[in-house]
Amino acid sequence: MTTTDDTRYNGWTNYETWNTNLWIDNDEGSHDEARRIVAEHVTDDTPGDYEDTPELDRSVRIRNAADAIEEWWTDTNDPGEIGRPPFPGPVQDAWTTALGRTNWYEIAEGIAEDMTTPAQDRAAEIVTA
Repeated sequence: MTTTDDTRYNGWTNYETWNTNLWIDNDEGSHDEARRIVAEHVTDDTPGDYEDTPELDRSVRIRNAADAIEEWWTDTNDPGEIGRPPFPGPVQDAWTTALGRTNWYEIAEGIAEDMTTPAQDRAAEIVTA
């Protein structure tokens, strides 16, 4: 386990964020859907509410993408929604706590950055890391 302080995990806010991102990114369908959601919110050419302040506008767009990813992910993985019986008490508590600790903004922001970084730049970052 790699930690830099009490909560950071492998460069992410915490274990829950790292783990959720890992699950999203390691499944092709989830990977594609998360990128579709971010593209829909972040790369939209429609002027946003803060078009005079592009960084704030981008931040709001990423927040909207983060909210949409959270909704999609929790709905997609809700046992009641996919035909499994609901989790029992302590397991449900752990699931709810983990989702509550997940930094959805960080996940959406990482996806947005990955979508705008050329592949050769990403490869160079991996080699030098």
